[in-house]
Amino acid sequence: AFDLVNWNDGQSALALAEANVAIGDGSLTRSSFQSSIASHPDEQKVIAYNNLAWYLVNVSDSTRPFQELSVEFALKACELSKWKNAGYVDTLAAAYSQLGDFEKAVKHGETVVAQATNDQARSDAEAKLLLYRAGKPYQATK
Repeated sequence: AFDLVNWNDGQSALALAEANVAIGDGSLTRSSFQSSIASHPDEQKVIAYNNLAWYLVNVSDSTRPFQELSVEFALKACELSKWKNAGYVDTLAAAYSQLGDFEKAVKHGETVVAQATNDQARSDAEAKLLLYRAGKPYQATK
């Protein structure tokens, strides 16, 4: 794996990471995403981790290295937020489902349902949970 990226501009690093996802280069993507996250102030790092994880969850033809990276970043967002943000836990559940770890997807999906703050959020979380219990990964609708 090459570490050719040493960006000071988080947007440039994110753009490069997205390009690397498009061509399937996981080694450069990891370093590009890490550079993008490092460029954020500490209080925004949790948002950056979640947003990058969600981006990877929604890549249409995600491969195992990208799925593993989405779990890694989503887990970091959950840890940094002390597991109090249902949206971050939702990202983690979706990432685990795409990795094929439905036991963890169900566990975290149940947490999202329990943390839902309104009927729409609960309904969305329950729909995803049904997928995970059926052994089906979350797929973004296009």
